Amino acid sequence: MESVVGVLLGVVIFALGFGILRAFARSAPGATPVEAEAAAEEEALRVTFRCGACGTEVLLLRKGSNAPPRHCGEPMVRRAEIAGD
Repeated sequence: MESVVGVLLGVVIFALGFGILRAFARSAPGATPVEAEAAAEEEALRVTFRCGACGTEVLLLRKGSNAPPRHCGEPMVRRAEIAGD
C-alpha cells in the first residue's frame, strides 16, 4: 500500500513540475516573436552608459529594458558609441 501511495505521489509531483516548466517556456502574453525582433532592430544593439559619479563605463550588447542601468546608486547616462569599424 505504501509503495502505491509513493508512486502516485511521485506522478503528481512530476506532473506539477512539468506543468510549471511548460508555463515558463511560453512566451509573454501579447508579445509575439515578430514584434520582439522588430523592436530589437529599431534600437541599437550596442549601447554605452557612463556613471556620472565615478566614471565607470558599461557597454550593453543587448538591452533588457528602456531603463538605464544604475551604478553608485544613480542612473547611468547614455552615451553615443563611436563607430570603430
